[in-house]
Amino acid sequence: MPTLKQVLEWTKDKAFLTLDIKRGVSLKAVIDLVNSTDSAPYVAIITYSHERAKEVFQINPDLMISISARNIADVERIKNSGINTEKLLAFTGVSETNPEVYKALHKMGIYTILGALGNLDRRAIARGDQFYKELYKNGADILATDRPIEVVKQLSE
Repeated sequence: MPTLKQVLEWTKDKAFLTLDIKRGVSLKAVIDLVNSTDSAPYVAIITYSHERAKEVFQINPDLMISISARNIADVERIKNSGINTEKLLAFTGVSETNPEVYKALHKMGIYTILGALGNLDRRAIARGDQFYKELYKNGADILATDRPIEVVKQLSE
């Protein structure tokens, strides 16, 4: 199994990674590794709280941060966080999101990620893959899915 350093070096200029730093792992150590491999332009750090997002921003304000934004209250917290919104991706959860949340995030210049894995992927199988188009039209910019081929097929039509 490759080390994180090896993955960062190998994917640089080839892929964009979202790094999910688990509890007990030093946030600073991971960010230092991202910085030392010049991978910052190709990495977003996943955060599960606004406090953690602020920590990432304080360590390296140039890193992309994935921050939770499931409702308008979360959007308001983001507005008041002091984090540069140009460096944010908003994870809107794993169920259909209110289009008003997407509109508010887009108005701030923030791209959105919807977790279609599991429940929404199953719904697409049951209702038809055009369901992915509906999610995109409602405001999801990025779909995290176990069915990437079907999503690409729908969104490129």
